Amino acid sequence: MRLVIFLFACAALVCGVGLTLADNPPDISGTWSASSSDKSLPDTLVIALQPDSIQLTEKDSGAGKSTDIQCSTRGQECDIKGEAHARALFYFNGPTLVQTVYKGKNASEVLKRRYTLQDDGKHLNVEFIPVVPTGPIEKVIYAKK
Repeated sequence: MRLVIFLFACAALVCGVGLTLADNPPDISGTWSASSSDKSLPDTLVIALQPDSIQLTEKDSGAGKSTDIQCSTRGQECDIKGEAHARALFYFNGPTLVQTVYKGKNASEVLKRRYTLQDDGKHLNVEFIPVVPTGPIEKVIYAKK
């Protein structure tokens, strides 16, 4: 019986810490520049984070392309402006912002991204994870301007 009570208390503590992190996400707002010159990834991110929403602008100066997404951070899907059949959703997993992008009529392309602020607050780690079709994970560090 003591073991059950102990395990229940540990589970409650872990859930409480997780909820606290989700309620107080790190402020990743700002303009971020990529440290690498990979032409297939955005070279600039402009992020405006609100308590329950995000506005994300991705700029690819090489292709002269800009993508704008305004969405909830509570896991609700939203349309990506200027792209037909493209949706995104955002949510926090602890201190990490997770973004999933669905492209194509039947989500024929799915990309997951994870945004994690480094301890110095001046660098943002972004993992680009192709889900459908699968591919190698690319990691880019963005520096705050």
